Amino acid sequence: MSTTSAPSRSHAGAPAPAQRGKLTFGGLLVSEWIKLTTVRSTVWSLAILVLISVGLGLLIATFLEAGDAGAAGGPGGPGSPADAAAAAATDWALTSATAGMSMASLVAAILGALNITSEYSTGMIRSSLAAVPKRLPVLFAKAVVLALVTFGVGLITLFGTYLIVTPILEGKGFEAHLDDPQTVIALIGGAAYLAIVAVFSLGLGTIIRSGAGAIAAAVGVLLILPPLFLLVPLEWLHDLAPYLLSSAGGQMHTIPTGSTDVEGWVAVIVSVAWAVVSLVVAAVLLKRRDA
Repeated sequence: MSTTSAPSRSHAGAPAPAQRGKLTFGGLLVSEWIKLTTVRSTVWSLAILVLISVGLGLLIATFLEAGDAGAAGGPGGPGSPADAAAAAATDWALTSATAGMSMASLVAAILGALNITSEYSTGMIRSSLAAVPKRLPVLFAKAVVLALVTFGVGLITLFGTYLIVTPILEGKGFEAHLDDPQTVIALIGGAAYLAIVAVFSLGLGTIIRSGAGAIAAAVGVLLILPPLFLLVPLEWLHDLAPYLLSSAGGQMHTIPTGSTDVEGWVAVIVSVAWAVVSLVVAAVLLKRRDA
């Protein structure tokens, strides 16, 4: 006696397997935005950046005396003494607003390094690269989000500090106004420099894979190399000193005076080149090494 087997489900009637969604670069940007803005290290780093910039700006503006400003002078100009005084007031307002750039750039470097090294220390980088096997979009998304966040916070902080110190300077007899195009460009350049430093440090973090090591390398480039290049008695090192990251970046948040070797767009190009080289080396190593 034969038995009738139960009819099997046809392939056509079987439920189709769920298709894996394709992760777009926009999705990566959202993912990196969430990762960057939801960790405490980012909040603390940006808060310290703001406090340093505003605090040092207030300190300089508060203790600035009329005699000091007159002795230091300003950019000057072919006008009356009133024009020279106005130029000096604008110069001191910009100096106060950007007084904390050296320390703020260190904070930006720390933020950039931790943005990638924290994933290596926790092992999260494996999940990130498993979701994006091509790897490089992850690095580029991190760079874009990090640059935008650092630039945005830096821009608000620098313009805010300028507006905060202006009434203090006006109380001392200096009429500083935010209507000079060079001043506006210098403030925007300062914010851009912070973003460049953060991306540069992101590249170092990807290369070194250690938070302490990446931060030490960034500090060395920003703080140790400039005086070292000037102290070593080699003429070619002295010629290269203006092309260091902190030297060229420093020209991005000052009004050109004609006394430096790297100014204007050359300083911008040199500074960006540091970040690009760091990111390119990081991209090559990210593709070649295991996570």
